[in-house]
Amino acid sequence: TGGEAARGAGGDALPAGTVRVYQADQSGQSLFVGEDRLGHTPAGSEVAIKTGEAFDVTAQPRVVRQAPVRGDAIDTTMAVTLRNATPEAVTVAVRQDVPAYRATVEVREESAPSERLDADSLAWTVEVPANGERELTYTLRVTEDVTNVRLVP
Repeated sequence: TGGEAARGAGGDALPAGTVRVYQADQSGQSLFVGEDRLGHTPAGSEVAIKTGEAFDVTAQPRVVRQAPVRGDAIDTTMAVTLRNATPEAVTVAVRQDVPAYRATVEVREESAPSERLDADSLAWTVEVPANGERELTYTLRVTEDVTNVRLVP
């Protein structure tokens, strides 16, 4: 999960390889949860480990509206319908990659608070009720860097 792997390893760099995740059952026996491939990871970096696909918790994204704001900017409103078919409430992390390498991205409106994970991604954490659904909406303003000029200190 998150950065615990890097911190749990004393903050050392992690070599590329397969990561297997186990969880103790009620009797204390280790159960295999899943595995993922990890690239070379610098010391202190956060890692994300994908252990599988949930079939009973789903996300359906859609573009609600796109509108030019001025010549170099576009507002895009997204809606993500999150459905939970389990008998317990779940917390879902929604991640949106953004083209920060060639544009400025600004969150204009959102139905839940976002977090900037890094220069290229945003994330929202949404509670979805048992056997229910919740909709996350957000509007991003993407302003293209038409000059493609970067200052390097």
